Amino acid sequence: MGFQRQAVLKLLIYMIQQSQEIRESQQILTHIGEPPRPPPISPARGPPAWDEAPEPMPDWDLLEQPESDFEFDQRVSW
Repeated sequence: MGFQRQAVLKLLIYMIQQSQEIRESQQILTHIGEPPRPPPISPARGPPAWDEAPEPMPDWDLLEQPESDFEFDQRVSW
């Protein structure tokens, strides 16, 4: 029983010290003009609206390269 009582007392002392530090930090934040509490967490938003728009199909004929007028020889002659 003695060990549990000591653990509980240490925990209480720790919690009291932490609450004092929190109050001090809240006072400091208020003094410098900042809010003492963090802003509320917003819910996640959906994807942008442009993701739902269908993508136009490219005109593959415009991307085709014209055939060369001459034959290109890639051999190296030294």
